[in-house]
Amino acid sequence: MYKRVLIKLSGEVLSGEGEKGFREEKISYLVSEIKEVSRYGVALGMVIGAGNIFRGEELKNLRRTIADHIGMLGTVINALYLKDSLEKNDVKTVVVSQIVTLPSIRPIHYDDIELYFDAGYVVIFSGGTSNPFFTTDTA
Repeated sequence: MYKRVLIKLSGEVLSGEGEKGFREEKISYLVSEIKEVSRYGVALGMVIGAGNIFRGEELKNLRRTIADHIGMLGTVINALYLKDSLEKNDVKTVVVSQIVTLPSIRPIHYDDIELYFDAGYVVIFSGGTSNPFFTTDTA
């Protein structure tokens, strides 16, 4: 069995393929699967996309850098939504980001992330690297 796993999720996992927003039945299923994995003591890191909120290619009138920034923020929105859903189901969760400072988001520091994993938290990486022209999957 793996001790630590990093999974990448499309934002559409929160809404349904080709759909926008959030669908509770999709999120409930995802939460139950994550809860099951974390019960086995696997350190779980997640990177979530924002396709359920925004896709840069949909708005051709935006400059690429602005579209990328909107996408980065979309991943933060999804991470916070998922964090709340997981915590309501007794799954310890922390969201980390390099681009947003909010009380519910922690900055990305390697040593802190190790501590979160060691303490049994699911760690959700959001916002990508804060650099446009790179996929947020590189968080």
